Amino acid sequence: MIGVAGVRGIAGETFTPEIATRFASAFGAFRPRRKVAIGRDTRPSGKMLRDAVVQGLLESGCETIDLGICLTPSLLLNVKELKTSGGIAITASHNPMEWNGLKFINQEGLFLHPEEGKALKELFQSDSEIRYPKPVETQRVVEDDRAMERHIDKITSLRLLEVNGLHWRKFKVVVDCCNGAGSIGIPQFLKQLGCDVKKIHCSPQKPFPRNPETTRESLKKLSERVLQEEADLGFAVDPDGDRLSVVSEDGISLGEERTLVLVAKFILSKRKGTVVTNLSTTQAVEDVVRQLGGEVFRTMVGEAHVVSKMMETQAILGGEGNGGVIYPEVHLTRDSLVGMALILQLLLEQERPLSSIASSLPKYTMLKRSFPYPREGLEPHLRSIQDQFPNGEVDLLDGIRVNNGDSWFHIRASNTEPIVRVICEARSEKDAERLITTLQKLVKW
Repeated sequence: MIGVAGVRGIAGETFTPEIATRFASAFGAFRPRRKVAIGRDTRPSGKMLRDAVVQGLLESGCETIDLGICLTPSLLLNVKELKTSGGIAITASHNPMEWNGLKFINQEGLFLHPEEGKALKELFQSDSEIRYPKPVETQRVVEDDRAMERHIDKITSLRLLEVNGLHWRKFKVVVDCCNGAGSIGIPQFLKQLGCDVKKIHCSPQKPFPRNPETTRESLKKLSERVLQEEADLGFAVDPDGDRLSVVSEDGISLGEERTLVLVAKFILSKRKGTVVTNLSTTQAVEDVVRQLGGEVFRTMVGEAHVVSKMMETQAILGGEGNGGVIYPEVHLTRDSLVGMALILQLLLEQERPLSSIASSLPKYTMLKRSFPYPREGLEPHLRSIQDQFPNGEVDLLDGIRVNNGDSWFHIRASNTEPIVRVICEARSEKDAERLITTLQKLVKW
């Protein structure tokens, strides 16, 4: 699968070391300054693909800075901090452990814009002379183990963060890192914020113990541990640490969609401005932002699209309903650590339990389904779907999104898997179930 998020597949089958080497070499030739930072999550195939990526970068004449096992947001921030010409994250993010992939980062520390991604793909598919330019004499690999340190320093220096107050409050937090890239660094980060940290699934040498997506269904053990420890809250991340989900003190998983809503509630209470999110994110974001005097823009699904709109509108916050929080004061990327820090600060200032804050948020029921289907097969059916909802507000920017007033739905082809995703949201669970049943019939052509 090659899309706006990079390239990924099943390691050793649909995504091989040879493909990784070719892509890395093309990326190396694509970079102007010939210095590229790389990092990986904890998948068993990561070391093999790391070696393949290094080979491709060396063949294209690049100096490689290897940050080792590294959160994706840490890598993006370090690309900018280290002034490299780009970066490659070796990860399949929230996909199952047998998957792996590459995410490509430009010299600004941002994922490639669609135009850049298209140019890289064309270079990858071109003849070998372009793909493998003559190496330069300075090619080498440098190891750097300070990526997390730089990331933490950037967050703890935020003006909005009262680090002394957090140390005084000493929140008890249970953290679930899915045995991923954040297994060591995230507990250390929370301790630096004064938290009493209890860990589950923080062994990077072990397999993923749950579905890597931070959904309610995958966080039952975290919810149980929060209750057992009588903790203030629980945090869960995906294997590369760009998604965050939260469990309240009563053991209730709030769901990925609520992460951005909580952060928006905090940020917009401090400063009015623009928030950017994608077409699949909960209506609750718009409700909260507008109630606090802000404005919301929606984009196609994908971090690169959200970030581009954030830059265009000078947004003070962005993110996606998958648990991704983008706070430009730190860096323009989805960052679970930023989400943790801002939610802890919200709790500090509100002086009430997380369950109480969550109960005050707008209430919707969101349902999601996915069906195996080639992405190119969706386009011919958009008109027939639109015709079924003649009174709805239609957006065809990314598949089809129809707003029906008290409910909405979004049907689109996935960027990362050969499936069609169906998402709907309504005020009541009954209305959401009715809508998703109708939509399921429509997409099963």
